[in-house]
Amino acid sequence: MSRANSCSYYPSVAEVIGNTPLVALNRLTKHLDLKGKILAKLDYLNPGFSKKDRVALHIIREAKKTGVCLPNNM
Repeated sequence: MSRANSCSYYPSVAEVIGNTPLVALNRLTKHLDLKGKILAKLDYLNPGFSKKDRVALHIIREAKKTGVCLPNNM
């Protein structure tokens, strides 16, 4: 899938958490004469620059669900 010519946006930064881009390292695979694919997961492109974003989002959602975190109390 290539989206080089498309422009998309998300209504909230929370929408992109869990959708970490994967990039195929085709030149490396070819150089090493390997069958299959090598994929690199670009965690630094997450909103918090980390794979911990999913955990943080889960904690916030659970706090809201259980009433620990209510709107306008932070």
